[in-house]
Amino acid sequence: MDISLIKTFIEVARTGSFVAASSRLFVTQSAVSLRIQRLEDSLGHPLFIRSKAGAVLTPEGTQFERYALSLLKIWEEARQQISIPEGYTRAFYVGAEYSLWPLLGFAGWTPYRGPCPN
Repeated sequence: MDISLIKTFIEVARTGSFVAASSRLFVTQSAVSLRIQRLEDSLGHPLFIRSKAGAVLTPEGTQFERYALSLLKIWEEARQQISIPEGYTRAFYVGAEYSLWPLLGFAGWTPYRGPCPN
């Protein structure tokens, strides 16, 4: 399963544009087109009506969008659970722009890894 096809579909549906989706996904517009074509071929239905003004979901695309969002959510949950080492119950992520670390008290901070209480 190529989850990038699902992510691309969702981004085109959100933005209504292959060009805008390519910018947000940091890939070329032709890569977005190819991914959508592969997904459409796999499903056997066109998912978008394409025009110079953008892309609009077909009825099949609208129906598939609900499943695509669920697939992506389940994929992310599975990735998080599988990446948690044995003996741990959940992951805790901290993120901040590197230049802001000193202001936020992260200077010299090393990642804390310890068991998370339930």
